Amino acid sequence: MFDSAPAVTLTAGMAAVHQAIVGDRLRLPLDADLSAAVTGAPAALAHPGLVWDVAIGQTTLATQRVKANLFYRGLVFHRFPVIGDTLYTRTEVVGLRANRPKPAARPPG
Repeated sequence: MFDSAPAVTLTAGMAAVHQAIVGDRLRLPLDADLSAAVTGAPAALAHPGLVWDVAIGQTTLATQRVKANLFYRGLVFHRFPVIGDTLYTRTEVVGLRANRPKPAARPPG
């Protein structure tokens, strides 16, 4: 279990950069007033794509030296984060397989 990735606080600037790069068609993350009226939260709803990207980015500390197929089947939002929330992640390795040696190649690592 890896749960020591640094926490990340979602900011309006982070949301703006994410929106500029990947776009956004969801109304609530785009409109703070509408988001507050619908959710009752004091801040705008964070785009789920931003939350997803931050959570996956936090796993890179655990997997930076791994050549692997990473699957995020268990990624769940326990609630809908808003701008200003701080995200914490927990990563669990559920399966390992040894690398196969390749002819005429140096061993990895």
